[in-house]
Amino acid sequence: MKDIIIKAENLTKIYGVGDSKVTALDNCSFSAERGSFTAVTGTSGSGKSTLLHILGGMDCPDSGTVTVSGEALFPLDGKLNNRKNRARLAVFRRRNIGFIFQSFNLIPIMTVKENITAPLMLDGRTADTEYFNEIAELFELSDRLDSYPAQLSGGQQQRVAIARSLMAKPSLILADEPTGNLDTKNSREIIALLKNSIRRFHQTLVLITHDPEIAGQADRAVYMTDGRLSEINC
Repeated sequence: MKDIIIKAENLTKIYGVGDSKVTALDNCSFSAERGSFTAVTGTSGSGKSTLLHILGGMDCPDSGTVTVSGEALFPLDGKLNNRKNRARLAVFRRRNIGFIFQSFNLIPIMTVKENITAPLMLDGRTADTEYFNEIAELFELSDRLDSYPAQLSGGQQQRVAIARSLMAKPSLILADEPTGNLDTKNSREIIALLKNSIRRFHQTLVLITHDPEIAGQADRAVYMTDGRLSEINC
């Protein structure tokens, strides 16, 4: 039996009304198994980022369902403008989903170590020292833990951002163009590290990319156009 970590069914998301109406997701369904790497490709404006934000509980669909690690995120009663729902989703994200973005989103006044452990601090937890050291070593950050983001290269900053996304031991990693600000060498290294980490920690990776070379390394690639997904035969 397949171990499905994330499952979305019949997602619809519409922005605007009348002539400015845009259907970002059009009855879109998606699922991914534990330990898998799925690449989502497509042109700008096709709905990729909207899909990722809804899969991660950062945005709310107009209709449809999302389940992550057996817990239903959507539908919601009152949607995201309900304080109780926002709080529940925030806690769930911190504990179950790791996010990686094109911009590194590091806190400049915090050290590398503090940036990596920030999600745990927000949740009132302390880091597992053995796990932290394993992550720091995996991403070659052990000798930079007392450095600040401005003292790091772009590739090193993205390594910190990825390490941060892993600290809560999430079952799901969502990455939105994580190599978009990096050169070819650093991009290849980052993807290799991500592939290694999901194998090592049995996590599921869903990654948005415009790079066909990256998509070709995924276990599965899907293409989004006009808010709908279709399979790519790699």
